[in-house]
Amino acid sequence: MFKDNIVTCKQGSLRGTAENGITVFRGVPFAQPPVGELRWREPQPPHSWGGVRPAVSFSAIPVQRHFGFGSNEAQLWQSEDCLYLNIWTPGSGPEDKLPVFVWFYGGAYMGGR
Repeated sequence: MFKDNIVTCKQGSLRGTAENGITVFRGVPFAQPPVGELRWREPQPPHSWGGVRPAVSFSAIPVQRHFGFGSNEAQLWQSEDCLYLNIWTPGSGPEDKLPVFVWFYGGAYMGGR
């Protein structure tokens, strides 16, 4: 298990949650927000943070139009600041060599979360 659901990465430490034997880290930044001068540019590495960053809540989804399926648009938190990962990992140690599954939501270029 991860001690207190905390892991350390290049930018700092993250505190996730334990859910049914799985450790979950939500809203983990993988790049700087693509806003201001970074809009329409290649992603830049995320800034480091001090202390332990809570990784317990989903972050915003990319700004998109509601197409009549799924959740109501008014209930979705949308923002250009949307370059975050959600990570689920078995409750084993961080040094364990485990396979990784990456899922890219297609959405037919119409929508995505």
